[in-house]
Amino acid sequence: MEMKENLHRIVEETRRSNRIYEARLKQLIARARDEIPGIVDGMRRIDPELSRVILFGSLSTNSVRNDDFGIDLAVSSERIFKIVAWSEDQDLPLDVVDLAALPHGWNTWW
Repeated sequence: MEMKENLHRIVEETRRSNRIYEARLKQLIARARDEIPGIVDGMRRIDPELSRVILFGSLSTNSVRNDDFGIDLAVSSERIFKIVAWSEDQDLPLDVVDLAALPHGWNTWW
């Protein structure tokens, strides 16, 4: 009987821990989404002629599974290197790629 009680306790503790983790993950996702307009504004301060910023990856498809996700952005800019350098100094992890450097057909999604 004691083994069954221990297993029950372990299962309940694991469920509690998972609920806490899932709640934290939801908060991180909400924060990331809330920050995107400010991130785009920051990019526009670097390049006022910024023509396109596209969110892709797990955040865009609602498929974030763990707390080490990044905000994946494809950018069309003549100042891509400055934007990438700027992105490295942000609080949230940003993964910025040059839209023009992506393989042909990648940007046919939109």
